Amino acid sequence: IDLNSFMVRQDRTLALMAAELGFADDAAAFGKKAEELAALVNAKMWDPATGLYYDLDTKTGALNKYKTIASLFPLFGGIPDAERAAALLKRIMNPAEFNTAIPLPSVSRDDPAFEKDCWRGPVWINTAYMVIVGMEDYGFKSEAGVLSWKLVDGVYKTYANTGRLVEFYDPDRFDFVELHRKKGNLYKQITLGGKPRPNFVGW
Repeated sequence: IDLNSFMVRQDRTLALMAAELGFADDAAAFGKKAEELAALVNAKMWDPATGLYYDLDTKTGALNKYKTIASLFPLFGGIPDAERAAALLKRIMNPAEFNTAIPLPSVSRDDPAFEKDCWRGPVWINTAYMVIVGMEDYGFKSEAGVLSWKLVDGVYKTYANTGRLVEFYDPDRFDFVELHRKKGNLYKQITLGGKPRPNFVGW
């Protein structure tokens, strides 16, 4: 779902660029690709029962129903209609799911797969940013403002407590005590350590 969301946004952006440059045929072609892919995502990757998008198992046709931040990326792609966008917003603003102390964890806080290990639950600034941009694009500016403030405030509080800016953050607290980095991967443990990388500001 993340790749498809990025591709839709990319094609729409390329359509805008082509139109600005006077390449009308290219603009139309990229726009058509974006709309066709968005329609496929809505037809095959949306689950009305949970109000989220999911990865699709192309062998079985089943949705892999893990509630991750990727489930929210269609907002960034401009894929949902107003009703589906509103359903996503309910999930985003629910404190039991994505509206945590530092918001937008990589896995929903109430998903059984959640854990505080790298991409399995901690907050990543780059992915949180994309969701906030998507919220703004859909007019959810007040809610986006709330989450933006909480995100930045959480980073500052964590820095105040630890003296470090890092690559990922604890959604529940303002330190790294409970965080891990790929604890089952011995190579990563030896080469990069067991905690978030310090002084990581690439995002």
